[in-house]
Amino acid sequence: WSSSAPTSTPSRRPRTARSSALMRELGEPVPESAIVHTVEEAVAFAEEVGYPVIVRPAYTLGGTGGGIAVDEASLRAIVAAGLRASPIRQC
Repeated sequence: WSSSAPTSTPSRRPRTARSSALMRELGEPVPESAIVHTVEEAVAFAEEVGYPVIVRPAYTLGGTGGGIAVDEASLRAIVAAGLRASPIRQC
């Protein structure tokens, strides 16, 4: 069954932002996250939240360029690789 009447307007926020907002509304824990464009931005974020840090480059398949950083040295290496792998240079 379908209807031509609109039911709602989709949110313009990215799906992950909507999911995080919903989880917070429900009182569920949500890990801190940040979008970074440089290794130094990643180091600054890690200094705020602590280690380990999961690095997920944007628009890569199968986890290419990502990993789990346990200290600053590993973070620098993983983020550098992730930024190279990401077509939009973003982790």
